[in-house]
Amino acid sequence: MDLVTIVGDALVPTLDDVRARVDDLLPQIRARAAEAERERTVPADLAAALEDAGVFRLQRVRALGGLEADPVAILDVIERLAHADASTAWAGLIGMTASSFFGRLDPAVAADLLAPRPGAGASCVFAPTGTATPEGDGYRVTGRWEWNSGVKHTPWHQVGAVVPGTDDPETRVVFLADDEVGVIDHWDTMGLRGTGSHDVQVQEVWVPAERTFAAGPGAVSAHDGPYARFGIGDLVNVGVVAFPLGVARRAVDEFVERARDKTRGLQSRWSVADDAEVQAAIGRAECALAAARVFADTAAADLWESVRAGAPDPRAQGRLAMATAHALRTAVDVVDVCYRHAGASSMRLDDPLQRCFRDLHAVAGHVFYSAEADRTVGRHRLRPPEN
Repeated sequence: MDLVTIVGDALVPTLDDVRARVDDLLPQIRARAAEAERERTVPADLAAALEDAGVFRLQRVRALGGLEADPVAILDVIERLAHADASTAWAGLIGMTASSFFGRLDPAVAADLLAPRPGAGASCVFAPTGTATPEGDGYRVTGRWEWNSGVKHTPWHQVGAVVPGTDDPETRVVFLADDEVGVIDHWDTMGLRGTGSHDVQVQEVWVPAERTFAAGPGAVSAHDGPYARFGIGDLVNVGVVAFPLGVARRAVDEFVERARDKTRGLQSRWSVADDAEVQAAIGRAECALAAARVFADTAAADLWESVRAGAPDPRAQGRLAMATAHALRTAVDVVDVCYRHAGASSMRLDDPLQRCFRDLHAVAGHVFYSAEADRTVGRHRLRPPEN
């Protein structure tokens, strides 16, 4: 297998290695989706397999054992994972994106944090629902944070905390070790049940300043290269834009497979696959998914080109954010069509099509899928900001 040594003696897989390993895992991920739902978290051995496959290295800088992969290649990996199981894919992409934020720390500090498990991801919630009170060379941190996807399988947890004491308080991202946090196990939801997105809580934990970085638009990486130039929001959008498309693609595939053998009618039976309304609906769904994926690919490629040239283009950043919101809307429309035409059989909780329906409607509330991106792009188009 083609491996290169990047950090110390750690062997880092190439992008082709990651793709091949993920493809090998897909049948197992698909077969164990119901198990993840029952346990309300990705099975531990599958989480470890994603780590070994190199998924969490995709967005990390090379100097820290990452791949700094082409975003379009990342979209493909995430879409494949989402097609197999939305919960596993979501936990994977959050761990991947969070792993990129080690690049915001001092390189020596980040390398030390990653040394015990070089391929590990992290959980990540930037919502500033905690406080970080300055004390000596660090901060005394207290708070509780929701939505920590994959929290039971990661050694580090990144949380947002407000530094009190000023009229314009600063928000910092704090890296908490697993043995410093309490996990509150109460993730019990309609969809994405297998993500293990439990709460974490800390009370008066002292954290050295070197394990924090300033959040917000001014946050900078300690490294050079394209991934050092991405904004935090850009890294998240690269992770999430293809996710709903993979889930919706699975919904279409599930529906098509059963529609070919499914009949309806009381006195006379007719094939669902021969129904003109169904045929038109699936045709529109295929077009919509294909168009949304092209939009995602081109937006990601344009942003990648700009950061490789020196700095992210604000217009490309806006287009990727808009592609992300559009992907979610498209996917929800597609899964709704499939669910409606599938009939009563899709009502069962263990039905894959029903799981796709629940997972997409659950993730629709995520801030990165909101209409704010559309409004921002539209506002700049109608009222271009002054230079």
